Amino acid sequence: MIKVLQTSDTHEGITKRKHIENLSRDISQEDFDILLHNGDYAGGSLGYKLLRSTVQILRKHNPDKPFVTVIGNHDYWCRTRSTKQHTDKYGTRAFRNPKRDDYDQNYAEICKTFKDNNVHFLDEDGPFRLGGCVLFGHSGWYHNPGVVTVSNDFKFLPLLVEGDTQRWLQKKAQDGLYRNIDLLTEADKQKVLCYVSHFPVIKTEENDHMFDLLSGSVALGEWLQEDFGVRYFFCGHAHQLHKGPLRYESGSDYNEPAYHIVEVSSPEKTL
Repeated sequence: MIKVLQTSDTHEGITKRKHIENLSRDISQEDFDILLHNGDYAGGSLGYKLLRSTVQILRKHNPDKPFVTVIGNHDYWCRTRSTKQHTDKYGTRAFRNPKRDDYDQNYAEICKTFKDNNVHFLDEDGPFRLGGCVLFGHSGWYHNPGVVTVSNDFKFLPLLVEGDTQRWLQKKAQDGLYRNIDLLTEADKQKVLCYVSHFPVIKTEENDHMFDLLSGSVALGEWLQEDFGVRYFFCGHAHQLHKGPLRYESGSDYNEPAYHIVEVSSPEKTL
């Protein structure tokens, strides 16, 4: 049995740093094998800087534990390198949309932060293996294009990347997931496979009235169950607590960062 300590949506910038410090200290007192963060480290428009701060806090109190992660939509947020501001039609000062180069630089800094702090980033490092457990997946992106109308994402992302930023991000996520699935070995497929993403792909009956706007692809969740036998789906984004079956989310919310421990066991031990 592998104990996965899961946290998510810590949102430094909205969540005060002292609360993240307290979270990290509390985590350090627990008995677990893998520290898993399901993304949305950032709670502002300086994605990599806020992510770096939280990673360093978590590593300060948990220096030796295997640390596995994906990132969330807020972590992609960035500003143009120009310091100039403009006023929108309501008279509010606002930053202009970043350029593609700003996005790429933010992502590169995120990757560097993970590497410098010995954090296994599933998007770039591929599946993570410990004992009979394999964590694989990709940060993902929203499945429903209508999310553009209810999210602030596109205030802090480049416009019209390859003609449509939303579709570009969806395709990027899909290609990344398939690339990492291809890295699964036959031996991996005989172990307990755990799918990790920021966005949920398993719908539940409870607290899911916004699921269609918050989710990845439900069809993906069904496929991973049917073709790969995945029984653990670790996600974030919805700020809900889910302790299974299938869907696991720590329920972190602004200024109330939370965690829980999931015991990942083989089917034989579960029965």
